[in-house]
Amino acid sequence: MKRIFITLTLLLGWATIYAQQGYRYGDKLIKLTPQDEVFFIKTKNTETNSTFTNRMTRQLGRNVLKYSFKMAPNQYIVRAKGKIETDQDYISNIYKSEGSEPVIVLPRIVLVLNEGRAITPILRRFRNVTVEETNGRKVVLKCNVQRSENVLNIIRSLSESRDIKWCEPEMLLGYKCNNPLYPQQYYLKNTGQNGGTKGVDINVEPAWQFTNGSPDITVAVIDNGVDRSHEDFGGRVLPGYTIRNKNGLGEPQNENSLNNKSHGTACAGIIAASNNNLGIRGVASNIKILPINISPDAAVFIPFIGITSGFGSTLEIAEAINWAWKRADILSCSWGGGVPSNDITAALDSARTYGRNGLGCPIVFASGNSHPRIQDVSYPGNLDGIITVGAIDKNGNIQDYSQRGRSMDFVAPSGGIPGDIVTTDIMGSRGESLGNYINDFNGTSAACPQVAGVAALILSVKPDLSWTEVAHVLQKTARDLGPKGFDNTFGYGLVNAGAAVQEVALQIYGPRNIDKNDVVYSIGKLPDNVPVTWSVSKGIGITSQTHSTVEVGALNNPSIITGASVTATVGPPFNRTLKKDDIIIWKSGISDGRKLMSINTISDNQGTETEPMYTYVAQLDGDILYSGATDFTWTLGPGLWEDFTDGTFYQFQGYITSDSYVGVSFRNPCGGYSDIVYRFDNNGGYCAATPVFSVSPNPASDYVLLELKEKQSFGTRVQSIKGKAISKYEIQLWSGSMLVKSYQTDLPVYQIPISNLPAGMYFVRVIKNGKVYTQKLMKKM
Repeated sequence: MKRIFITLTLLLGWATIYAQQGYRYGDKLIKLTPQDEVFFIKTKNTETNSTFTNRMTRQLGRNVLKYSFKMAPNQYIVRAKGKIETDQDYISNIYKSEGSEPVIVLPRIVLVLNEGRAITPILRRFRNVTVEETNGRKVVLKCNVQRSENVLNIIRSLSESRDIKWCEPEMLLGYKCNNPLYPQQYYLKNTGQNGGTKGVDINVEPAWQFTNGSPDITVAVIDNGVDRSHEDFGGRVLPGYTIRNKNGLGEPQNENSLNNKSHGTACAGIIAASNNNLGIRGVASNIKILPINISPDAAVFIPFIGITSGFGSTLEIAEAINWAWKRADILSCSWGGGVPSNDITAALDSARTYGRNGLGCPIVFASGNSHPRIQDVSYPGNLDGIITVGAIDKNGNIQDYSQRGRSMDFVAPSGGIPGDIVTTDIMGSRGESLGNYINDFNGTSAACPQVAGVAALILSVKPDLSWTEVAHVLQKTARDLGPKGFDNTFGYGLVNAGAAVQEVALQIYGPRNIDKNDVVYSIGKLPDNVPVTWSVSKGIGITSQTHSTVEVGALNNPSIITGASVTATVGPPFNRTLKKDDIIIWKSGISDGRKLMSINTISDNQGTETEPMYTYVAQLDGDILYSGATDFTWTLGPGLWEDFTDGTFYQFQGYITSDSYVGVSFRNPCGGYSDIVYRFDNNGGYCAATPVFSVSPNPASDYVLLELKEKQSFGTRVQSIKGKAISKYEIQLWSGSMLVKSYQTDLPVYQIPISNLPAGMYFVRVIKNGKVYTQKLMKKM
């Protein structure tokens, strides 16, 4: 009786486990729900597809087996009625997770042991598992079972063990085996299919190691509507906006033979089609789409003019943009051309300025399809602050039709004429084709949503990035094409989703300032099974650490330290060294100004030979200047007097002797007060920094030219010839403690537009080879 009771208890327990299948990821249970009638079968022996099908038909019956599809050697997908059983194969259900990711569970388990624990006691509990591989505390177990639910039952029991940090089944994720049209999506993965060049794609699969897109991120597709009921969107298309139709909800309307209004649906599919057993896969398959229909009217043919596509007026389009940015994170716009509109420009400016609670919405536009007739990028893609995308073919050549110019930012693959981009169509007969997908989409219209999708992946990992930071990540990681560096044809190059997401995910985040209180630094996003080793520079001590975070505090330092660092060495498969090296360690008391302040002479002798007088400028270390320090009070030693100050920038006059000094007291960002004193040497000299760049005109109203000097302390010699390329450096424009603009360039002369900035004082900052150089800039009306 006791044995029967135990057996019944175990059966009831296993029934409960089966109802709650899944595995734990941190504090979250990743639930896996089996799908009906679709199975994965792994055979013991290699068989042809016909041999396998015949065997399944004999074992299951002709009325049970509906079809079989060979994925790879020994791997098949089967559709069959009910629960199937075979006598020699391993069978897995096809599961869906909460993010609609198809999952196949394989008969192996990966686990990591807690410190000091061993695998032997675990093996005693599970007689149907054996150790296949060990690597430190990581163990791979082979499960000698025939069904995926048995594997998940073992997972459930293992996850309750104190010996184990985490465990999960080996899985095949959906994008490797589903979406029957995915192999045709060469813009996502170019294997050389159909005459293409392997690798000429947006390199998105490495990005999917980190994220498939967050449901908290929304991309507004501003176009001619999106089919909200499409089978490949999984209910992730929100109620949207239609010009002049409150009940339109952003759906296509007024289709006819001249324009079936499928353009917006095609763009939305490239961005966000689901990773399921249907159709295609979008760049960011878990995000939401907000459809904005700015082309509500039927297309008509007007003699001598051609076809008009039914767009709303400029006022209506501006209203639609304003509606969109208040509800979306990113705006994707595969349209443009015509004369510029102040109303539309203002709406786009508002999106960048006020969208996402002040962080700004990245706005992506197609460059246009009218080259060579139009020799520049079309409006609104030619506006400052717009991310503009052109089109290349599957071999990396610019498409003949793709408009180009100095406003170009990136390129992405797209079809020629006829097109060859596979994407979603309006369902049924209303669309471009009789099916639910099209395979001939093309133009810069198809390139633009690829970049919008990559921007969505970036924000899915780090949602608090500003739009300028998103653009900077895209620029920094793009794959250079054509002439080295930026050019008017390819912009910064082919957008690189994998590198862009890694740039954000594999980065250390945390405060810039440390004082007596401990602070925490963390890696943006990292899989749990990737090893990490933390280290710190002089002046910092580690208090505690976890896999992806470290808590540190300041040691008893004699002076303010700038340029302190925290480093994370990330192991395979990434093998990266991450470093945050702009940290300032603050202290109360006097610090040596020679390390933290520069003194520059900015005038010739304004006195006499016996009583000389010069004008000097004292400037704090750039790290201190832009760290958030406030309430500056300056003092001068004998023979010097104040000429001008705005708090952070101190101009004084006189003649420096060995008794002279310059001091400043200020409130540091941690709330305490710090003091810096610069004392001069016995010869009356001082360590004046030679300006390494100039800005002119200064003051200025419309633009300034920044020019590097011929000789400078950048560690290289730069020829002062306009247009001569050098290694890249960064230019930043600051207003107080706020970064206004940022550029990267490899040219020694660079034009900075400032016409749209308010009048006042700014600081131009050049960052090169880890060094920072700053000059004042006055903006006049």
